Amino acid sequence: MTSLGDIILTLPAIRAIRQHFSLHRVTMLTSLEYIDLVSEIPYLDEIITFDRRGEELTETIRVARRLRKRKFDLVIDLHGKFRTRLLSRLSGGRQRIGSRRDAYPPNTHTIDDHFQLLSTIGIQANDRSLEFYVTTANQCFAHELLSEKLLLDGQLKIGIFPGAAWDYKCWPADRFAEVADRMGKQYNAAILLFGGPAEAKLVNQVRDSMQTDP
Repeated sequence: MTSLGDIILTLPAIRAIRQHFSLHRVTMLTSLEYIDLVSEIPYLDEIITFDRRGEELTETIRVARRLRKRKFDLVIDLHGKFRTRLLSRLSGGRQRIGSRRDAYPPNTHTIDDHFQLLSTIGIQANDRSLEFYVTTANQCFAHELLSEKLLLDGQLKIGIFPGAAWDYKCWPADRFAEVADRMGKQYNAAILLFGGPAEAKLVNQVRDSMQTDP
């Protein structure tokens, strides 16, 4: 998995895999930069990382060697990108399944795509609920931040991060503003806008487009 969104949308499938193979060891391959996001997932026994910042061929060989040492009975590629398909092939897994991202109809949800793939090996997944696990250190950081900003008043908080790694994944600022206004009114919630230096302009655009104060 190579993004926060990918990890969250993959959790229903990982949960289904864990439930189906309750007595087996489940290992996840993910990008090194997201290790903190997956380290608390209770359905995993092991996490193997690859460093996207390293030299691609060298890193691919390094990770492939680690995978082959595990002698996996089953390798499931939920990502469907060139590198994951390559690593799946190089893993030496006794059985491998996966699909290209363009193999499904364009209007199907990613979770449903994953469930369809799992059904080919007899895993019937129905629970589409999403989960998100954070480390104790991150929970403490969030509490301290809210306390510093005087936001520990019991009111529901909804955070919005309008940025994305790639421009084509970014939603228009006015759409974020519309959703923020709607959620704020419907749930009587305080809307928090997040972003780093790269998102400063976009965050300001969302704030200026909102009818309510974030």
